[in-house]
Parts: sequence; structure tokens; C-alpha cells
Amino acid sequence: MNKLFYLLFLVLFSATMFAQSQLTLNGGDIEQKHYLQKIPYRKIKEKLIVDISINGKTYHFLFDTGAPFSISNKLYKELNPQTISMGKFHDSSGAEDSAVVISIPKLEIGGLGFINTMGAILPEASTKMLDCFGISGIIGSNMLRNSIVQFDDKNSQIIITDNSKNLSLKRTPYQDMKLSPVQSSPYIEVILKKGKEKAGGPVLFDCGADGFFRMSKGMYKWLQGRPNVMDSIAAGKGSFDWSVYGFVEHQQQFALSIPEFVVNDFRFNNVFVMTTSGDESLIGARLLEYGKATLDYRNRRFYFEPYENINTSKLSEREWNVEVILKDEKLVVGLIWDKALADRINLGDEVLKVGDDDYRNMSFCNLMLGEDKQFGATEKKITMELKDVKTGAIKTVEINRL
Repeated sequence: MNKLFYLLFLVLFSATMFAQSQLTLNGGDIEQKHYLQKIPYRKIKEKLIVDISINGKTYHFLFDTGAPFSISNKLYKELNPQTISMGKFHDSSGAEDSAVVISIPKLEIGGLGFINTMGAILPEASTKMLDCFGISGIIGSNMLRNSIVQFDDKNSQIIITDNSKNLSLKRTPYQDMKLSPVQSSPYIEVILKKGKEKAGGPVLFDCGADGFFRMSKGMYKWLQGRPNVMDSIAAGKGSFDWSVYGFVEHQQQFALSIPEFVVNDFRFNNVFVMTTSGDESLIGARLLEYGKATLDYRNRRFYFEPYENINTSKLSEREWNVEVILKDEKLVVGLIWDKALADRINLGDEVLKVGDDDYRNMSFCNLMLGEDKQFGATEKKITMELKDVKTGAIKTVEINRL
């Protein structure tokens, strides 16, 4: 699917957390005392998928630093693990529901044995998405809290070790990293700059989220009273945020450009950003394309080592003036940035075609996981065929980049 569809998956299962202060998911441990394990991963739509073993059977799991260990409802019924307690489950959009907290006696990732791992059961509403990805759960930060984890995207591998000396980090710039108390989610500081002005704040390092950077509405409002470090491109009302409980209600959103975005000592220039309805700002999996990222949970340090000769220009690419979401197994208009289109396009209009690509008969999984197409990669205009949500009439509209 074309990058026109800045869709739902930016927050698939990321930033899940539990609300009850007396509850922690930081239980369990790694069986080995000294270890250095290289774990291969494959990518599906920027999701890092790893193989794990439970009771001698192999399962596919999402590797997600923004979430705790979690299993699907289907796997829960298969394993029938010990139930620890009940808690309140939040996804990255802020949606909340109750969740069962469980413990898995042993699971293995490569040669590492994880003992008595605490986690949650993902809600039934997530089943269809999990099935599309072929995954049965999430490897989360609560499992990694006593380790050092390095992401090497060039070699499609994650290194987990008990000792930072096993990695070549001496000359790599680092910053202090904070962990959340309930599930050890990692937070780092980023700096936003425009000319001589700068402002910064904590963001979640969330390798389970697509994209590069997502700014929460809270951070956006906080920055309004501080030095001007971003350029406003557009404002619109609608939704392109998906949660495991469904789509977020329509809200005012903003499209922005950040002249300089600094991670440790590395500067990314002219980063295009859209605000999110979620509670937290986050850095997503796309950062891994530009350098090795190392999360030293044990010593609370975050390292970033840029690859040589990287091209970050795609971070400046602007989206289209109409955003599309997947709802009720159809593509529909989720947000309209251009007010001039308000009398021609409605929120909820079904998307039938974009350019030469026809979406009318695609299955849910094909719509979600279809290969990125290159139409519109360089064009500034493209034609969209829609079915009017109010009248059922078929209409054709030309849309532009912001």
C-alpha cells in the first residue's frame, strides 16, 4: 500500500501500560547469568518479528520496546497459563479496558530462557490484526529490563546481553534513559531546533511503532508556550490513529515541519511530523534505518550510532492533503487537511481507487499488509475515486501533497 496511507499501524500495540500503581509487570528473569545472544528478525510493515519457543513449539512475536510482554487471546486459550491478577490496559491512543495478567513459566528466544515472565492478554479486538501479521504476542520491555539490547537493522538482528562490554560502545554518544515503573518502557530526550531556538522533552523509544516521530497533542500544546521550534503546515479534524480497541474519535490534528530534530548528537533535518491522539510522543522503528540503537536497561543509557552515508531525505516527504484509514474492512477518508476539499469530500467516504490501484475487493489483510506501491512517490497530484458516505454517489477528486 502506498505511503499515502499514513494509517492505523503507527500505534498498533505500542505504549501499552497498566494503570494500577500497585501492579507491576516487572517480574520474571533470564535463566542464564551471562549471555550474548543474537536474534534475527524479519520486517513486516516496519514491525520487527522474532521467533520464540514455548513448550517446544515455535511462535512468531512482535518485538516492541513500547509494550509489555503480551500474548493473544488464542495463545492464552492454548497455554492456559497461571493468572496473577486483573489490571487496566491502555494502548497508545489512550483507550482503556480491563486485562488479565498472566505468568509464563518458561519461553525461549534463541538461546535465552525467560523464566516466570509476567504479561497481559491482548484484547479480542486485536485478533484480526495479529492474524494478519501471523503473530501470537509481544516481546516487551519488562522482559528486557535487566539487559542491554542493541538493534542492528543492517544485519536484521537484535543483540541481547548482560554486559555492555560485549558491545563496541566506548566512543558512541549516549544519554541517560529513564524506565517506567510498571513495565520498564524506555524514555529518552530529544531536542527540537529552529535557528537559535530549541526545546526538548522526553519521548518513548517504541520500536513497535511505525514511522519516525509522533508528537502527542500534549507535547504540541506544551511547545506552544515555548520557543518556536517548528513550522506549521496544516490543521485538520479527523482521525488516522488506530488502537487495539478501534479508531480514535475525530480530533483536531496538526501537520508540522521540524527544522532540526536531534537524537543524542545526531541531527535530522526538516522532519515532517503529524500529531497523534495518543498520550505520549514517541520515536518509532524508522530510526533504526539510520543507525544502531542500543538500550542499556541495566545502566539506564541510550546509545545511537549513525550508519555511514545515510540519506534522511524521506523524513521530509509530506503526506497528502487527505488521510485514509481502514475501518470496517474498507478504506475510508479519515482526515481532511485542506479546507477547500470540505465541500467535495466527507469523512467516511469509501476509497475505491487511488491512481490505477483498485481497493474495492481487497481483503482486510491485503489492505493492511499489501506491498508498498510506488505511484505517487514523486507526483504532487493524484486522482482518488470515492463513494460518497451520504449519497452513495461515485466521485473523482484530485488531491495534492501538503
